[in-house]
Amino acid sequence: MHLRALVSKAFNIVLFLVGVIVLSGCHASGPPGRGSGLVISEDISLKSYVHLAIGKNGSKESKFFFPVLQVYNSKGQLVYANHDAAANATTLGRLPGGAASLPLIPDTALLSAVTKELASDTAREDKLLQTGRSTVVSVFLEDCHACSVQEEALDNTQTRLRDEGMNLLIVHVAKPH
Repeated sequence: MHLRALVSKAFNIVLFLVGVIVLSGCHASGPPGRGSGLVISEDISLKSYVHLAIGKNGSKESKFFFPVLQVYNSKGQLVYANHDAAANATTLGRLPGGAASLPLIPDTALLSAVTKELASDTAREDKLLQTGRSTVVSVFLEDCHACSVQEEALDNTQTRLRDEGMNLLIVHVAKPH
């Protein structure tokens, strides 16, 4: 039950981040071709990340875990959510083929519902959702050793994942300086 609460909290945070990305993130798509997935990247402050979590389902005693990796299947259903860097690196290495074998996580919103709820830029929302592709959402905290493990795994797989048709939403959470 505790794991379910953590997954739910991480899911709510990522919901907001998906909205932020759809609203204002930079994006690049690969070269034209049937396999080119979208890559959207966004930077967010730690303060905004924490404020979001407390505002959604958290409290002042909320705990935050980094990195976060979520995978949505081609139907926009959440099939993977975890904050364990080693497990996430393994999962990234198995994608996209492994996404089809991941079980649905019950009681979670579809990617389309998340973007429709949070996005005011319908053109970007439509572009992301109309691809009908699996989507990886990866959240990193600046200067986080565990995050660097997942970030390296994503760096090593990003081109292949995009070329094989997966969308990537990459969020970097910056610490205050």
